[in-house]
Amino acid sequence: MSEVNAQYLAKSPKFIGLIPRILFKKNIGYQLGTALPNTSIWLKNVKFDANHMASFNHTVDWQQQSILHPGYLHTLAFPIQLTLMLQQSFPFSIIGLVHVHNKIEQSKPVRVNDKVDICCKFGELVKQDAGVSFTINSTFYVDNVCVLSAQHQYLKREIRQNKPTRSVTAEQVSLATTQGQLWSLSSALGRQYARCSADYNPIHLHPLSAKLFGFKRHIIHGMWLKSRIISALCNQQEAIFTSPFSCEVEFKKPLYLPNVVHFHKQLVEQAQNYKGFEFKVISDNNNLPVEHMSGRLLF
Repeated sequence: MSEVNAQYLAKSPKFIGLIPRILFKKNIGYQLGTALPNTSIWLKNVKFDANHMASFNHTVDWQQQSILHPGYLHTLAFPIQLTLMLQQSFPFSIIGLVHVHNKIEQSKPVRVNDKVDICCKFGELVKQDAGVSFTINSTFYVDNVCVLSAQHQYLKREIRQNKPTRSVTAEQVSLATTQGQLWSLSSALGRQYARCSADYNPIHLHPLSAKLFGFKRHIIHGMWLKSRIISALCNQQEAIFTSPFSCEVEFKKPLYLPNVVHFHKQLVEQAQNYKGFEFKVISDNNNLPVEHMSGRLLF
């Protein structure tokens, strides 16, 4: 692989300034030999805005005062990820991308008075039956030490397939109901998280804008759901987040707003001193359970 071309931003891009480029980004598509740009984009010496943090914390129910929510770092990296995908040599349009998988690995907690350097670059590109998936890797440094890394896998659909809706079976639900919470999600939640995350994708904002993209109503951001899960686990066991941990999720069925969902977790034991939780988020659709997210947190 050739040497990575590093680019440095003077400040974080504003979403409103990226809108025209997002709307008119051409979709070249995948062909044999297609490659992703060999570029890393950096934003250095980032300070945390107290009001922005407070708004995010309120939206995802984060109750810690001195430790930064790991999901908050994603809101800082997201405009950089967009900039990465808006390069002319990036072969896909941004509209229609589906976030299918996310993993974070935190080696030490980030404090609210820290300053971070953020680096985003592409990972692997994989042809699949449903289209093409690619990964964006985001890395966060404090005092030149990596404190958290994140892998975001996106799918660009190129072949529309009519697959039957997969529901969670009653047996699967019963395995998870030993420890659960019920969350009520308001219709305004997508707009509230958009203000925190700078992710103003129309499918998250309003039923009318979501219908333009084929959804019956607007849906919540997958990263809000993951962040809310992390908050729920931390509120119960704060010590987990002061030590190294990883949290990996798969985004499944869209979660329409407003809604009521069930968050379930169960303890899992791993070899070599690892343990953690497996979890899932489920809603009821005409008395049929629908799974929106599953994952695990290991520490």
